[in-house]
Parts: sequence; structure tokens; C-alpha cells
Amino acid sequence: HTFEHKVFYLKKILDYSGKIRYSDVEIEYNPDYETVELISYFSVSPENVRIPVPENQVYDLNTDDAVWSPEYVHNRKKIINYPQIGPGYYIVLEYKIKSTRKIPLSGIEHFQESNPYLEKIMNINYPKKLNCRFEAHSSLSFSKKEKDGRIQLSWSIKNSPLIKEEPWSPDYLYSGKPVLFSFFKDWKEFNKDQFSKVFPKSGSKEVKELSDKISSGLKTEKEKVFAIYDHLAKNFTAKNSYIAAMDFTPEDMTKTIERKFGSSRDLTALFLALTEAAGIKNCEPAIKLSPEARLIKEKLKNLVLYDVFDEFVIHYNGILLDIGNVHQPYGYAGGFNSLVLLPGRSVPVEIILPEKNIISRKYEYDISGSDIIMSMGSVNTGMYDSWMRSFESFPENERGMRFFQWVIRDNTAELIEGPVFTNFGKLNEDMTVSYKIKKLRL
Repeated sequence: HTFEHKVFYLKKILDYSGKIRYSDVEIEYNPDYETVELISYFSVSPENVRIPVPENQVYDLNTDDAVWSPEYVHNRKKIINYPQIGPGYYIVLEYKIKSTRKIPLSGIEHFQESNPYLEKIMNINYPKKLNCRFEAHSSLSFSKKEKDGRIQLSWSIKNSPLIKEEPWSPDYLYSGKPVLFSFFKDWKEFNKDQFSKVFPKSGSKEVKELSDKISSGLKTEKEKVFAIYDHLAKNFTAKNSYIAAMDFTPEDMTKTIERKFGSSRDLTALFLALTEAAGIKNCEPAIKLSPEARLIKEKLKNLVLYDVFDEFVIHYNGILLDIGNVHQPYGYAGGFNSLVLLPGRSVPVEIILPEKNIISRKYEYDISGSDIIMSMGSVNTGMYDSWMRSFESFPENERGMRFFQWVIRDNTAELIEGPVFTNFGKLNEDMTVSYKIKKLRL
């Protein structure tokens, strides 16, 4: 089914932070299946004078990710530059986005955000033959009407205060009074229609040759799985991608092997094909959900929401593998506790890895005249392991400076030795780091 998303808003600029925020309004869309129609856009002065936006102040540009990863991110953005606004001014914008994407619609809309609302209304209008599943915050006003074979759902709120932006504040899925909706029947339907596309249909000659080359001489399943993981991490590049905006059918395996890069979808599919060619049957694709999705875990049992999809990973014997990332240790995919979708499960499930100390440190002190010499060694796992491996990206003569700025962060200290990184390239061993600093005795 195609759908149309229409937006109208009237915003008053209260202070200069509002001027900075709304002098440029951006509408992001995917031109592969979406078109944007601007209906009206202008500002109004405190004296109630309408100020049109000149045509040359409306732009259509690539998003940053579309520049960095054009093979997978095609998103563009319309930018409307309101030339004359300030405290007391109003901006008016009405537009609609038409989508021809042939999958059931789902989404999340927040009714309390970082700007206050005098009134906000959301309507969903659809044919009666469809079924919309939804969950909404209890404080919202709700109505449901039926007319001429169509259903209209409506949610509204008045005088919704702003949520002050602060470090470590809760995600809007918790605090933003959201409406969650989906036209998918359930996860079983999703698995059948979408998730199943990722499984390899048949192995090509190139896949078989690469699998044989990687696993040659290896005897155990575990050795082969790690060897394939290690090879893809060191020889392939995972490109930025919005999997929620992509079709789940992967690129041709031969093409991925030739160019040595791919989205998480493509590299996951290649990993599955390589392990299958090596005779390994218990690897399966998984979709890791965003960390914020844990806030609505219970609601996700009944709602398929594309907005919470994060990336494709591999599920193997209770662990998750992030394919094509040389800075990610084997068995760690960005967290020790992840909410994921698995092909054979009817709801998202938690994958919990055994508890480990993410970092253990050993300190040694020595006195030299007026100075304290401190030697430090650390063993890093999980996210700290991944962070330490990222220093491999910098030239060796630059690592010390970066390490001092980002890890030591003590302007009263002097780095006199190291840092020495052990186990770069050994993705199945913990990263160890050692260094020595000098500080003046007080």
C-alpha cells in the first residue's frame, strides 16, 4: 500500500535559541520511494505581516550519510531558510510526503519534546479493510471514527510543556508521551515477508572458493566461524546504512566479494553463505534493535516498528557477531545485553552475555626526586576493548597524543612512555594497554 504523510505546523519563536533552531527547517526523505510537496511556507512578524520565503531560499541537498555512504544511504533533505525571524515571529509550514514503499507502515510520534506545544494533533486515516495496531500514552486524548469505509484514529494534546535537554536525560520513548503504531499483523508475518530475504538462497562458485580458502586446515566449527569472522573484519568494510529504509534483499554475493564492502545486511548475508559453504548450519541472521527499544520492550511484543531497527548481526550459539568491523572483538556486538529479532521467534528476545569486567587496571607508583612516576596497565573487554582497538586507525606517531587527550585527560601529567597496545588484530583476545606518566609531587 502507498501512503501520504501530511504535516502542518505553526510555531512561535520565543527567544534567540528558537531563531537558531528554526531559521532553517529540514525535511528528510528517501527519493527512492518518497516525494515531498511543499504546500505553504512563510513567516509572520509580531505586527502580523506575512513574509514569504524567496524561492532561492529553498534547497534540496544530500544528507551527510548520503555523502559518506552513497551506495546505501540515498536520503535527501529539503531545507527551507526563513530569512526574517526572531523572538515574537511565527513560522508556518505545510507539506506532504507521498511514499510508494510496498511494506506496511509503522512509526513513532512524540507529543512532548524539546519545544512546548499549545496543541498537537495526529490523525491516521486508512481503509477499513486494514488493521492498525497501536499503543499510546495514557495522557493523550483519543478518538476513533468510521466514515465511507475508512477509519480515522486521532490523538491530541494541549499545553504540553517542553522537555529540557540535559545530559543523560531519558529517551523520548520514555518521556515523550509517544504514539506507537504499525500496520504489520505481527512478527510472524514480518519474518515471513521480510526477514526471510536475508537467508542465502544458493552458494555461488566465488562464495565456495572463499569459504574453502578461509577454513582450509581448520577442523572445529568454532575455529571456522572465528576464521570467517576474522577474515571479513580485516578485509571488508561495513558501510553506513539505514536498514529501516532498505529492502532486506542483499546484494549479489559475488559483487560484495569483489568490492570488499557492504551494508550490515550484505555482510551478514555473506557471512551466512560462507558458513553454510563450510558446513556450519547453526548461524542465523538477527536484527539488533536500538538501545532505546528496551524502554518499550513489552509493547514490542505486539508491534512491528521499523524505527527501532539498528543493524543486522549474526546470532551464533547465544552470542552476537558484528560483521565487517575490525574494531569489534569476536563475540561483542555493541553491548552485553541486546534486544534482537530472530527469524524463528514471534517476539524480540534478549541476548545476555556473561558478565565480565569491562576494564581491569593495575597501577605501580615510584618516586623520582620531585616527581611521581605512575605505570598503568589495563585489560579491556567489550566496549573498552572496541574503543582501544579504534586507536589502530591513527598513525603510530599520533596515537600518544590522541590517547592523552581522550583517555588520560590530565593536564598536570606528562606521558613519558607508551601507550603500548597489545593484541591489535587479534579479535579473539582482550586488548591490553600499558603506559607511563609523570606528575609533580605536591
